Amino acid sequence: MWLKLTADAPKHVNIRESHNTLRPWTLHQIRQNNFKDNTLSIKDLPPAYEFPVALTKEKKKDLLDMCKYMPQQYSDFYTSLPG
Repeated sequence: MWLKLTADAPKHVNIRESHNTLRPWTLHQIRQNNFKDNTLSIKDLPPAYEFPVALTKEKKKDLLDMCKYMPQQYSDFYTSLPG
């Protein structure tokens, strides 16, 4: 996907959904005149998941193997991941 921003249209973004230069650009408005009314807060977004997503056994094993080479304060995070 290509994104194109221009100084002539600072409130818009052009998007091309392919690297094929024959495909047309589509124009999308990203900001309105009143910027305060167009802001989105993180608290307005719904949660992506209802529960923690478990890692695969292989991924968890790779992360735990990596923990041997890092300080304990960081490896605690990886050992606590579900999987």
